[in-house]
Amino acid sequence: MATGKKKIIVYADWKPTFDALTDEEAGKLIKHFFAYVNDENPQTNDRIVALMFEPIKATLKRDLKKWEQIQERNKENGQKGGRPKNQKNPVGYSGIEKNPKKGDSDSVSDNVIYTIPSKEEFIAYGVSKLEDVSVEALGLKYEAWLSSNWCTTKNGKEVKIKNWKTTLNNTLTYLPKQPKQQKTVEQLTYENVMKQMEANR
Repeated sequence: MATGKKKIIVYADWKPTFDALTDEEAGKLIKHFFAYVNDENPQTNDRIVALMFEPIKATLKRDLKKWEQIQERNKENGQKGGRPKNQKNPVGYSGIEKNPKKGDSDSVSDNVIYTIPSKEEFIAYGVSKLEDVSVEALGLKYEAWLSSNWCTTKNGKEVKIKNWKTTLNNTLTYLPKQPKQQKTVEQLTYENVMKQMEANR
């Protein structure tokens, strides 16, 4: 690592690499990793550690290059005088806009992450909100949203489902209900006897 760099980024997509190793191999790999980022120039005869560390090492080098570019840019900005002296308008803010434009409510940012539930989670949530909703209907609703890439039609436009629980709540009352269970003759007879006993008291 470069002088003055005390932080590193550890990526979540490295997990499968570590999961594929035994605990002993994973331990060797993480020790090798920390030796590398602390400029100890580690060497290994372990073929597994060497192979698994190569893509991690390439990512660390890319991150280091980005960090060095940012440091260089900051250094140049500092030599130019740093932050503007105008404290009332330090970043170029020009005040409140007189006629602001209304934002497009149907647009979806590319960096928004939407959670997609499993089919079981989806059905369990639907049943918890409305007990007599048809499980089959919930399954079909899930499949329909899945095939439309988790979009729904709103005001004639196809929009991304931002919160599936809220959207499902809004549609639950329109889904078919479970058919009511037919009571057996024994159940009906027992209930009638119990009602008569209550009436005679």
